[in-house]
Amino acid sequence: ANPALYDMGRLGLALNPVKLIEMLLSAFVHSLIILIVMSLSSSTFELADACDYYTFGTIVFTILIIAMNYRAAFLTRTWNLYSVVAQVSSYALYGLILLLYCMWRPMTETFQPWMYMVPVHMLKSSLFWVCALAVPALAMVV
Repeated sequence: ANPALYDMGRLGLALNPVKLIEMLLSAFVHSLIILIVMSLSSSTFELADACDYYTFGTIVFTILIIAMNYRAAFLTRTWNLYSVVAQVSSYALYGLILLLYCMWRPMTETFQPWMYMVPVHMLKSSLFWVCALAVPALAMVV
């Protein structure tokens, strides 16, 4: 046993009101950056014919997933097999949801016919890839 490992929790250094407010403000700033960048890029997505309601919504949600995973990776101090598996499985499960919900015709027709093939349309847009790399990185800089 190593008692020094428990000092942060015992002394209230990790979970206290100041840290809570700091993390809430950080989350607010990150979401504001994503909102502003995606709002400004919507006209460019329109030029790329990727600004219909479902495609743009899927793009924004995908950017949120990427930013969330990027932030979780950024905050992880101890990388081990479980951390890597959690990161990889988060992306894999999101990809599986996109495949099942948007690419498998029986499910798409049952729940939301307008979502059919939206991920293909999204992934073909080069602006999506620019946003997928730049927006989370921009949010981490602030």
